[in-house]
Amino acid sequence: MAVRVALGNCKELEIVEKMQKPENEQFDSLHARSGKLSGAWHDYLGRDEWIVRRAEQVEISKLIVW
Repeated sequence: MAVRVALGNCKELEIVEKMQKPENEQFDSLHARSGKLSGAWHDYLGRDEWIVRRAEQVEISKLIVW
């Protein structure tokens, strides 16, 4: 599956955070880079991760069925 995502105002994370925190209300998405990230499982994040606020920000652009 391939998707298009409208990230909007995206916050780069230094530590694990929840989207629901009051100080994150101004952001449409959060981005955590792979590598060392305080609070992640064993403090290591194996790959980049993005969290979006609303499902409407994601559009499926290609779906492959086997």
